[in-house]
Amino acid sequence: MFRTRRSACYQCASIRRMTLGGVVALAAWCGGDALAQDILSVDELRSLLDSQAGEIASLRDALGSRSDALEEARAELDEASSARQVELDNANSRLAAAAQALARYQSDQASSRSALVTVTEQNESLQAELASANSRLAAAEQAFALYELEIAALKAETQAHSAANASLLQEIDQALLDSNVQGAAVSSRADGVVIALASESLFDSGKGQLNATGQALVGSVADAIAHLHNDIAVEGHTDTKGVGVNLERPFGNNWELSVVRAASAVNYMHSNTGIDPKRLSARGFGEHRPVASNETVAGRAANRRVEVIVLH
Repeated sequence: MFRTRRSACYQCASIRRMTLGGVVALAAWCGGDALAQDILSVDELRSLLDSQAGEIASLRDALGSRSDALEEARAELDEASSARQVELDNANSRLAAAAQALARYQSDQASSRSALVTVTEQNESLQAELASANSRLAAAEQAFALYELEIAALKAETQAHSAANASLLQEIDQALLDSNVQGAAVSSRADGVVIALASESLFDSGKGQLNATGQALVGSVADAIAHLHNDIAVEGHTDTKGVGVNLERPFGNNWELSVVRAASAVNYMHSNTGIDPKRLSARGFGEHRPVASNETVAGRAANRRVEVIVLH
C-alpha cells in the first residue's frame, strides 16, 4: 500500500510536469476510475495549465526580448559592418593612391637615374674638356711668357736701336755740319739714317751721271761719313714725269734713270773716298716711293732725289 501511494506520488509529480494532453493520455493508459481518484483534480490541472501557460508567456516574453536584443545586435552589427566596409573602401582607396604614388616615384627614380647617368657623362666630358683647356691654357701661358720675353727683348733692342740711331743721326748731322755740306736733309728711319740730296743739285735734267756740283756734294757727304764702319746704301728716286728716249737721254723709263743715278753716286764715293765697296750698294725705285704729291711742282721736286742711307 505504501509502495502504491509512493508510486502514486511520483506519478502525481510527473503529472504536474506534464501537459494536459499528456495527463489524459496517462489516465486512459492506466485504465479506470481507481487510478483517476489518485490523479489531480481538474482544478489542479487547470492551475497547472495556467502555471505552464504563464511560464510559456514568460518564455515568449523572454524570447521576444531576446529577439529584440538580437535585432538590435544585428542592426549594430550591420552598422558596424557598414562602417568597417567604408573604412575598408577608404583604406583600399588610400592603398591604390599609395600604389600610384609609388609607381610615379619609381618612374621618377628611373628618370632621375637616367638623368644622373647623362649628367655624369656630361660632367666627365666637361672634365676632359676642362683638362684639355687647362693644358692648352698652360701651353698658351708658357707661349705668352716666352712672347713677353721676346717682346721685352725686342723693346730693349728697339730702345737700344733707337738710341744708337739717335746717336748715329747726331753724329752724321754734326759731321755734315763740320764738312760744311749744304743742301742735305738728314732724317732717321727704321734701317738707318737717311741723307737726302735733291737731284737738281747732282744731275743735269734727264742725265744719269753726276755733274760737277753733284760730284762735289757727294764727295763732301762721303768724306763726312767715311770714318763710320756702317754699310751704306744709295737709292735713286724720280717723279712721275717720263723721260724721252734719245741719244742724250738713253733711258727707257724713270726706273732705269733712278738706278743709273744711284750707281753713279756709289761709283764716285768709292773712287774718290776709298770707302770699301763691300759696304756700298745701289738701288733704284723710280717713281714708286714718293715722299710728296706728284701733282705739284714742289712735290715733284721733293720726289726727285738721291738718298744715302747709313745702315745700322
